[in-house]
Amino acid sequence: MGSGPTAAPVESAPPARRFPLAAFLQGVGAVLVGVGLKLGLIARCGGDIPYLDQWAAEGASVLRPWLIGQFSWRNLFWPHGEHHPAVARGSSLLCFALNGQWDDRVQLVANAAQFAGFIAVVCFWATRLFTDWRRPLALAAVGLLLGAPGIHENHLWGFQAAFLGSLTFGMLHLAGMTESRGWRGLALGAAAGVIALFSIAAGVASAAVLVVVGAFDLCRGRERLRAGVTVLFNLGLIGWAWWLMADALPASGAVAHTVTGLWARLAVLLAWPLDRPAAVLLHLPLLIALGLAVRRRGEDRPTLLVAVFGLWCWALIGCLAVGRGNGFNAVAVRYWDVLAAGIVANALALLVLRPAGCGLRVAWLAAALLWSAVVGDAFWRLSNPGALRWLEQHYAAVGLEQRTMVTTYLQTGRFGGRGDGATHPNLPHVAYTKVLFDDPAFRRVLPPSVVPACTIEIDEERSRGFARTTDSTDGRAVLATAGPADGERVLVSREIEACGRPYLRLTVRGIVAPGVAELYVEDEAGRRHELLNERVASPGRFKTEHLEGGAKRFRVVARVQAGHELAFTEPIELGRLSYLAPKFLKQWPWVLACGVACFLAGVSVGWRRRTD
Repeated sequence: MGSGPTAAPVESAPPARRFPLAAFLQGVGAVLVGVGLKLGLIARCGGDIPYLDQWAAEGASVLRPWLIGQFSWRNLFWPHGEHHPAVARGSSLLCFALNGQWDDRVQLVANAAQFAGFIAVVCFWATRLFTDWRRPLALAAVGLLLGAPGIHENHLWGFQAAFLGSLTFGMLHLAGMTESRGWRGLALGAAAGVIALFSIAAGVASAAVLVVVGAFDLCRGRERLRAGVTVLFNLGLIGWAWWLMADALPASGAVAHTVTGLWARLAVLLAWPLDRPAAVLLHLPLLIALGLAVRRRGEDRPTLLVAVFGLWCWALIGCLAVGRGNGFNAVAVRYWDVLAAGIVANALALLVLRPAGCGLRVAWLAAALLWSAVVGDAFWRLSNPGALRWLEQHYAAVGLEQRTMVTTYLQTGRFGGRGDGATHPNLPHVAYTKVLFDDPAFRRVLPPSVVPACTIEIDEERSRGFARTTDSTDGRAVLATAGPADGERVLVSREIEACGRPYLRLTVRGIVAPGVAELYVEDEAGRRHELLNERVASPGRFKTEHLEGGAKRFRVVARVQAGHELAFTEPIELGRLSYLAPKFLKQWPWVLACGVACFLAGVSVGWRRRTD
């Protein structure tokens, strides 16, 4: 139509990706490696029985009130020492409600998911620091140091979700109120800060750091409105935390009341993972990075981010020094996740401090190798195969002791094992625990390894050829075949009043297969439920199997053909998550392998794009 020349269309530039593929793959790989190592720890050492304070702090204070209809918001927010651990209690209650049974192993898997969130936020933070070869090194340090299986206590005690909550939500608080550019991210970070207060008392550490960061931004004249909001909001959080702790903290006998005592405790914590005061020099990289961030007025973004992360780790360690005290060789294992985060902050600071000059780089490389060798050797001593074997044996012995304690009380009314009948070394609050064991309703939701089995009474009119015996190995009743070998033998139980959990666990000896033997459940409507996940072939030994239950009333039916034999224990009701958690934990090598593969793929992608 027109006769004049037309202008060539201008091609719009593709939007820059905010998160490169290489960084994403490396970050996902680091998260999977860290979580895979912890899942392997849980698979080897974890159990389903609550430990120590868990009986009273969860069972008596939260789960039993929920079960009997006396639960209120106070059960979540009631103080525990100087803490208000609503995060741990809420996590425990959620697992209990979804599972229909109290199972510490389910909580451990849930805690691992929360821990994955913490590693993910730290990885996100680390990717903001580097765009060169230092990025995979930083992410590898995050995954390996935080995921070290020798750091075990918070990952083998379900109630220690409180510590993991402080780390996860504290890190989200920092990220939302510093790294997010929009007000929505600021609001999400603020919400995470509120939740952090209800993990442990040290959850206030992120608020204290953000007050410093906001004041620093005000002094620099950057984003004054946002900085002012950050300062005011976090000052409010600190005031709220002080109000929450005002009554409990002064009464705590572990609080450091003198400056000398505080510095002594702080030195012990900063020296971890070594046991000598000179090891506080491991935090020298972070101290240098903090000085440079102040000197450069925060203009160097990587140095500023490292300084913020490090300040938060130091604030957490300072809270531990104020509220808890230990000598060298006696730093409580539950603190190790916090202390490992401080070591990670120093590793990132060491990478950020890489100088530009060639001569200085040689000195930096020597210092970095020395620091890495010292830290690597210390972490290896915590997590080598010998140390993990000791952990496995220790927790197996503790689990056996607690099973003996609980099952003996359920049968006799007195605690077994090393207890004297009224007290027990692994049960510090016996008075609260007895309330749980004496409650018939709560007995039905105890962990799978101690919950009373469904008692099978044989329906004599419908059964033939079966005799009842007792298995001497664990004291549970066993139903075994007997009678003439030239006819079918049938066992039909009387109707069992059950809780309705979806799985039944029992051990089977013999062969269950077409034409040999059948083992199934018959619900109250007479419908047959195919029971076993696989055909059982365990002649001469017992093999643990699961049946599909789920009915409030059911019968167990076994039919054995002539010439064959079948024996099985009385079934135990099992929640769905209690059934799935052990199966999921068996996959930890695949989680770890996927993490390594993903990380290497990210390194490969980053290298190719660097050389293109």
